[in-house]
Amino acid sequence: MVNTYLGIDFGTLSARIALVSEENGEVIGESVQKYKHGVLTWDLPDWALADPSDYREALFNGIEEVLLKTRLKEVCIRGIGIDATTYSMVPCKSDGTALAEIEEYRNIPHAYIKLWKHHGAQNEAKKIEALHFEEGCFPAIDRYGHICNCEWALPKLLEVFDNAKYVFDEADYFCDLGEWIAWILTGSRVNSLYSSGYKGMWTPEYGFPDREALNRLSDGFGDSFYEKFAGNVKDYSKPCGYLKKTIADRLNIPAGIPVATPMGDGSAPGVYFCSKYPDALAITLGTSVAMAFTNHQFKPITGINGVLKDGIIPGYYCYDAGQPCAGDMLAWFVKNHVPSSYYSDADEKKIDIYTYLGDLANTRGTSSNKITVLDWFNGNRSILNDSSLRGSIIGLSLDTRPEDIYVAMIHGIACGMRVIVDFLDENGICFNKIIVCGGIAEKNLFFCQQYANILNREILISNKKNITALSSAMLAAVANGETWEKVIDHMCNDSFITIKPDQRDRHDYENIYLRYKKYHDLLGKKTLEE
Repeated sequence: MVNTYLGIDFGTLSARIALVSEENGEVIGESVQKYKHGVLTWDLPDWALADPSDYREALFNGIEEVLLKTRLKEVCIRGIGIDATTYSMVPCKSDGTALAEIEEYRNIPHAYIKLWKHHGAQNEAKKIEALHFEEGCFPAIDRYGHICNCEWALPKLLEVFDNAKYVFDEADYFCDLGEWIAWILTGSRVNSLYSSGYKGMWTPEYGFPDREALNRLSDGFGDSFYEKFAGNVKDYSKPCGYLKKTIADRLNIPAGIPVATPMGDGSAPGVYFCSKYPDALAITLGTSVAMAFTNHQFKPITGINGVLKDGIIPGYYCYDAGQPCAGDMLAWFVKNHVPSSYYSDADEKKIDIYTYLGDLANTRGTSSNKITVLDWFNGNRSILNDSSLRGSIIGLSLDTRPEDIYVAMIHGIACGMRVIVDFLDENGICFNKIIVCGGIAEKNLFFCQQYANILNREILISNKKNITALSSAMLAAVANGETWEKVIDHMCNDSFITIKPDQRDRHDYENIYLRYKKYHDLLGKKTLEE
């Protein structure tokens, strides 16, 4: 009998479910479930919504598929761990039903899940900032980069309260996506440490935002906030609940097994990597770029999106930072701006379009690229912390080819990361390892090589797949009573592919970065000053 844990990772476009051995961290079975509806915009600028039915289907179909791939009688499932995109706000009824699952709300955008990258609450974020700067009433803002990010819970809640009060009134609760999945599994609502501390403006010292200050944002908003959102915050040391019988019977797995308190998907790889390498930077390269890193001491740093004691692993101050657009930007480009002849040639060569563009870019010479891309297609999360910024492609000419823009976009993403890493280094947080994971890291070695070239740092690609789901399985083991030390010793087993930066063309890559930094400071900082 093999003792196992289920790790469930809800990303922006798909969910990954992994059945993980307790003994050695081996993934025994896995499933990838693409969401039927994907990201919904309803043709509203800066909106990003999701249909809750996608997540229910991915949850149940994914677990069932994983169990079909294994011989269930020889597997003992001892717990379930969850991570999800955050803050992705789910309006719910008191029984956990998402509002958009009810027929009368199917045509109301505000009733749907507002994904992490929903930027419709930008005005509300500025309103919260302005009140804080006048009265100093939201201390989390000072701790989290001196800004209120429109991707967080509070602006999204205020957006619904001010613009669709009838929807706000009909919802009994608002929760993060991972919390909602835990609710489905356990029957109990939870306020997770991650969602509350990084996205809910909760701090251990002050708790949730002041009720009266919230009421000054909008009459009655503070009272509703405490009725429908705030609650007791749970960390990862104990389960947030236990698998209820109706769900267990449906899946044919044991009722009563522990369900770990959910974590954000961007920081979840930090559970795996930072547990083993506390001085490492764990980067997830996917739809966006998420960073997870830790420090023994609290360092108040502007330009990051959160710092929380025990936020990822116990005993450390754990930081949240990143870039809100990476894979999304590349997908936008290949979908809308790559000619059909390129697709035909790629099909003929039996390679995907990204590989084809990378091969062409190598032929053209990547270090001599004269185009600069500012990677702010969905705003800037770090270090400028301005969601209203927009991307730019600078230096186009009649000689520009699609592959030139493609590699310039990769350089732009890498340059954006280097700005953050250099800034952290200047502020006393340094890394002895940079480890990358996620879909891009697993599939696109050309991207990873350019990444290393721009960073001028050796980067490590883990041989493990689905690190995020594996990290959630580790949280399930902790929730089941295992010590962190035992979990790390048994489940963190990996080796790395090492990508070294190109030193032959070092001067050219430095010039690419310096050019990016010039435009970054000119356009980004100028916007902030205005």
